[in-house]
Amino acid sequence: MRLYFDRLFQMARCEWLVREQSNLFGFLWTMLQPLLYFVVLFGLFTKWMGQKTPNYGAFLVIGIVHYNFFQNTTSYVLTTLRRRTTLLTNFPLPRDLFIFSTGLSGLVSHLLELLVMLAFVVFLGTPFHATWFLLPLIVALEIIMVLGIFSPMLAVWGAKFPDFERIWQLLTGLGMFLTPVFYPVSIIAPDKRALLRFNPVAMIIEMSRRILIEGRGLGIRHFAAVFILFCALAAASYAYFKKHEPHLADYVLS
Repeated sequence: MRLYFDRLFQMARCEWLVREQSNLFGFLWTMLQPLLYFVVLFGLFTKWMGQKTPNYGAFLVIGIVHYNFFQNTTSYVLTTLRRRTTLLTNFPLPRDLFIFSTGLSGLVSHLLELLVMLAFVVFLGTPFHATWFLLPLIVALEIIMVLGIFSPMLAVWGAKFPDFERIWQLLTGLGMFLTPVFYPVSIIAPDKRALLRFNPVAMIIEMSRRILIEGRGLGIRHFAAVFILFCALAAASYAYFKKHEPHLADYVLS
């Protein structure tokens, strides 16, 4: 077990250094994408959405940071087996190491982005609330969602279907408009709001805004229900990955 976690740490560290170009400026460069999203969306929608959403700037930056983590990390995990074909085919490493190390490297960047997000939220005029201390619970749900639910099955599909990367880029691009990143749920027709209940990213974003902007708690029953649901889906996704694990090398070489 100790050897497993040592390997996981080293692989995640190497992955993060490669992604962030081994220096602070590399991380700042990756921050440019969510910053540009914020500038463009805020400029386009603040006059309209600002009338319906108090402190629209903080509302927007929270949505962008959480969706950015989901989109970027799942996309990177999807290609991890093909990017590491040499390791996969020549070394007897546990296959899930490739998934979790890539996911953890994305998580490190996300944690740094969350610190920047909180600074923005304060700068944009949101007062501090004691409910901010609940943010680690939101992050825990994100970890289960991204690393547990999506990453295992996406890694299999990315190895099995070379073109699935483009499909996932299209789906996550469209998904941003189907997730309340830059608009409040209240503008959606009541008969269509129920669809958001099946969007796990929307759940994360809405809970984050609830504790950071509104200063309201999560609700023990609601949080527990979402946590149990996410864990069950993560278990199913991991079982799917283990089923295909013996064939992953064949998938990437085909």
